[in-house]
Amino acid sequence: INENSSSNFGGLRVVNTGTGNIQTQFANTNVDWEWRQTFRAGDLIFDSQEDGANEWTLDIDGNVTATSFNPTSDKNLKQDFQAVDNEDILERLAAVPVQRWRYITDAEGTPHIGPVAQDFYSAFGVGADDRHISTTDADGVAFAAIQALYQRLLEKEAALDELKAQNKALAERLDALEAMEP
Repeated sequence: INENSSSNFGGLRVVNTGTGNIQTQFANTNVDWEWRQTFRAGDLIFDSQEDGANEWTLDIDGNVTATSFNPTSDKNLKQDFQAVDNEDILERLAAVPVQRWRYITDAEGTPHIGPVAQDFYSAFGVGADDRHISTTDADGVAFAAIQALYQRLLEKEAALDELKAQNKALAERLDALEAMEP
């Protein structure tokens, strides 16, 4: 262990001069739980050792793999609530270009589909900046758009029911007129 404060902050550095993985463990033997951090081939892995699977992995390209991501959404931790116009959000979302692309730094060239942050920010003006799309904001936009589409569906169903009723009435009138003819 090497403490290095030459860069204006204290640090803890674990150096492995061999070829194996670097691992740190946090354990409480009184309650039999343990967390491991493993640095392997450029990946940072968090593992509770309870199920044999990695709970969280950050790879060298910045990709995070986890079972689930749970952004904080507790009503008690939010403020300044304002209603949104779902229809307006749907219209703006429809205008945001969605493209197939890959990250410049991804040596494997993994393909992705989605908008770019600049277009998303220009359309909705939410999030920290125009270089990132928060999953919270993307989810919120998706929820609003889905609600707008659901409202449109209800309106179309009501219009269809009305047309069916009109069609039925016209068919009955036609049947009655045809029954009158000699």
